[in-house]
Amino acid sequence: MQTEKDYREQQIIGVILHKPETAYSAFSLLESEYFSNAAYREIYSTMKRIYREQGNISIIAVGNAMQNWPDVREMLDSIQAETNPYMTAENLRELSIKLVSDHITEKIQAEAASGKAPEEIARNIDKLADQLKRIQERGKARPDNMQEYLKSTFSSDLELFQRSNLIKTGFKNYDNETGGLFPSLYVIGAIPSLGKTTFIHQMCDNIARAGTPVLFFSLEQSALELVTKSIARINAQHCLDQGVKRADLSVYCKPAIALRQRGIQTEQSKQALEEYKSKIADNMNIIEGNFDTNAEYIREYTKKYIANTGKSPVVVVDYLQIMQAPTGNGNKDSIDFNITELKRISRNYNIPVFAISAFNRTNYMNQVSFESFRESSGIEYTADVVLGLYLKILDEDQIFTKEKSNDNEKRKKIKEAKNKVPREIQLCCIKNRNGKTSFDLNFLYFPNYDLFIPNEAPLMPDTQAKKRITL
Repeated sequence: MQTEKDYREQQIIGVILHKPETAYSAFSLLESEYFSNAAYREIYSTMKRIYREQGNISIIAVGNAMQNWPDVREMLDSIQAETNPYMTAENLRELSIKLVSDHITEKIQAEAASGKAPEEIARNIDKLADQLKRIQERGKARPDNMQEYLKSTFSSDLELFQRSNLIKTGFKNYDNETGGLFPSLYVIGAIPSLGKTTFIHQMCDNIARAGTPVLFFSLEQSALELVTKSIARINAQHCLDQGVKRADLSVYCKPAIALRQRGIQTEQSKQALEEYKSKIADNMNIIEGNFDTNAEYIREYTKKYIANTGKSPVVVVDYLQIMQAPTGNGNKDSIDFNITELKRISRNYNIPVFAISAFNRTNYMNQVSFESFRESSGIEYTADVVLGLYLKILDEDQIFTKEKSNDNEKRKKIKEAKNKVPREIQLCCIKNRNGKTSFDLNFLYFPNYDLFIPNEAPLMPDTQAKKRITL
């Protein structure tokens, strides 16, 4: 028959496996030596090591690490099946404190019966009592007092944050400016048809190619649309890398719409598809949404993904204004609600989360600011990083910089700039809690091929491009 202590040890392991985001509640308190059951002790030790190395835990990762143990997968499945599914981080903390208390109490009792000199027994019991007191204090909810925070939580929080900055976007100019992606909530906005989804989708392809998984919640576009965009992009990038002039891209490259309509027919497109399969697809997850997709669905999907794979993904939501919320969708209250929930997902799972946002129509012809974002109060105060894409002409042409100017002339200039190939685009940062507060980066955007290229030098005429080659 299972003892109460065995049951408690089983529940601790089960809760961590079922809800990896609660793991810190146990790992900050328990050492493997506190487990009396040898199998549970080894499982806990393995989980703690995996968490320290990877930042997350999954039943698959634990099973693989313990594959020399007989029937370990059956044991893990049984533990998970017998775990109370309603356990919370607070319940886990309480179980952990109880396990530590029992362990130290047993040591105190053993010390008292050891037959040692009374003075030595008293000293040892005092040490054990102090140890128990410290652990019980540490077991309280995350401390408000900073002296206690520095003692109990600061080091692990710092380690997790620093490990997360290994994620690079693949855009060299952005990574040089920021160092990469932090576990934060990012919001990026732009006017319609300027490429905000394409920019983030290309970034996600880069991230997946480098080995980090991506959960791309696409509430507007289908997986077919996004995958064909990736194929078109890969092909165009290869052509440019091999010296094809920008004006000649159409000779060798097919846009995504042509790939969808006529299929993958050219040799270049077939090679791009194979590259996507071999280098991106395994880490890219496109979750086709609908108008019922909400923050809770995104949270649950993310939680299950982490639990099943043991990997921390980058999460993208495209886009913010059509996410469902209890107050409806698209209005100020719903945007504020969803921004808050997405921030919680980022914080709870220690991952980067991107929300793509529309711009306010009244700011279509102005430089990016917080006023550009529709009902932006929640974005301004809750997001960690706020980015905007806009046409570079807004910075350069006097018609946009002087106080009084003709709106018709502005529209004409914007139309001309949008028709230009490639478009000259600026990415500006107007808020950044993780580094430099304000910066601007230049990009060239090839809309036919869904391709952004960092442009750190003045735009070179096509006549100065590399000699045309034959593919």
